[in-house]
Amino acid sequence: EDRIQDLSRQERELVDRIERCRVALAPIKKLSNDVLRRIFIICCESPTELLSRDSKMMFLITLCQVCSAWRGLALETPLLWSQIKLF
Repeated sequence: EDRIQDLSRQERELVDRIERCRVALAPIKKLSNDVLRRIFIICCESPTELLSRDSKMMFLITLCQVCSAWRGLALETPLLWSQIKLF
């Protein structure tokens, strides 16, 4: 029984390790911060009729929830947060 528990633990560790490697090798990880930042800005620069103020805010909130790296990048990009649209 101890052997079975040990093998089960090893299996869980290997599955976790494989998942971390899969995430680390994702194509999006190959984009530089500058490229990601530009993509974020372009998404927020859509015409008003396509991206309302509320949907822009939802986009930014969602963007910040993807992962800690994207949250940090979004929060340190003033252009995403500094535009005020008058209607």
